Amino acid sequence: MSGAQDKTCVICGQDCAGLPRIKNDKGQYAHKACVAKKQSPEPHPEPDLEADPYALDGDAGLAMDDLLGDLDPTEDAPGIRAACPSCGSALTEGAVVCMGCGHNTQTGKTLTSKVITPKDPGAATAVAAQAGGIAAVPVLWIIGGVIGGAVGATIWAAISYFTNFEIGFIAVLVGFLTGVGVHVASMGRGAGFFAGVVAAAIAVASIGAGKYASVHFAVQDLLAESTSMSMATEDIEDEWLFTTFADEDAQRRLDEGETIDWPNPEMIARVAQWPDDYPENVRVQTLAALDAMSDDQLERYRQRLAAEYTKEWDEPVRPDEIDEDWLIDELAMDTAQRLAAEGEPLDWPDTSLAISAALWPDDYPQGIRDAAQSRFDAMSTSELDTVRADIAYERKQAMEEFTTLMSSSITEAGFRGSFNLFDILWIFLAIGAAFSVASGEGFNLTGD
Repeated sequence: MSGAQDKTCVICGQDCAGLPRIKNDKGQYAHKACVAKKQSPEPHPEPDLEADPYALDGDAGLAMDDLLGDLDPTEDAPGIRAACPSCGSALTEGAVVCMGCGHNTQTGKTLTSKVITPKDPGAATAVAAQAGGIAAVPVLWIIGGVIGGAVGATIWAAISYFTNFEIGFIAVLVGFLTGVGVHVASMGRGAGFFAGVVAAAIAVASIGAGKYASVHFAVQDLLAESTSMSMATEDIEDEWLFTTFADEDAQRRLDEGETIDWPNPEMIARVAQWPDDYPENVRVQTLAALDAMSDDQLERYRQRLAAEYTKEWDEPVRPDEIDEDWLIDELAMDTAQRLAAEGEPLDWPDTSLAISAALWPDDYPQGIRDAAQSRFDAMSTSELDTVRADIAYERKQAMEEFTTLMSSSITEAGFRGSFNLFDILWIFLAIGAAFSVASGEGFNLTGD
């Protein structure tokens, strides 16, 4: 293949490669701009041959005039991009329309563009804003509904708390405020069916939250009336009395070596519940013994139970109150739990007794008793004081957990018990109010 063809412009002497150009039948090239300039009637300065060695002299210029007449403005060199006959811009290979001016090389016509201005620019902006905000609208409904529902729930809880009475139509107010929240979030216009459904759901949840809060505050007040877990004599109910007496009777029988035929073989006296968990002979003995007591004896027995409960749960245990038996009991339980975790079999005197229910020393196997006693004897005074402090701290934690559990249990039970048939009616009315206001069906805050 021969070298690249010379495409030097015969007018200006510069290379024409890659630029708009024309060629005559002699294979000579010229820039289109140079040709157009040559054909212009405006005078041109004489070429400076020293500065431009390719400049043409007068004879060459006359020859170029003849050349221009022979040039084919639509012809181009092979492999070179064609030029737009209208503006001279380079055309990509196979292009029909010039991207610079819109000239169609096949039809010879120039395409024109027209800018259409909307009659109502605000309408187009509104449509765009609406399309962009579709995803955010339900979130705004929820936020507005939650705010309105929270206000309504607070009003419900406050009225119930201060009056100690639930007023049913307050539920309708909760629904109304929830609907208002969704309505405002929808820019004050009825947002339709789905907005109403969102408001109704939030209204029901808000009513439940208000009822639960009112019960919770009432329970907290009841627990706060006493700064302790002390037990009064009148708080000892008959069932508690029977259970405690039966436990003591069963324990006495066990201490005397008697075998108790429990209905549940895995039952132990300290966790049995009156009356079904106890054997028939224990139940009969308990009832007979209590019936034989005078009123004064029963009162003293109740006083003893109340005092024992108060001492166990109300008064925080001080480390100096933990005696030697308590310490060894803790060491024995720790040893038993460790050996059980390691899979070592333990020969318990009572195979149905749980480790956590064992008491020192009789409930533990002989090996555990010996190990616990050895650990106790080997401990220094400071180590024993540390164990006492740990026991006191764990006892305090257990009391706090018990108080929290009791508060939660009472609150949940009170919440469930606070519902009645009339609440269903009020809740339906609240749902209707929330749906109507939020959806705009039959109600519109703007009056449109």
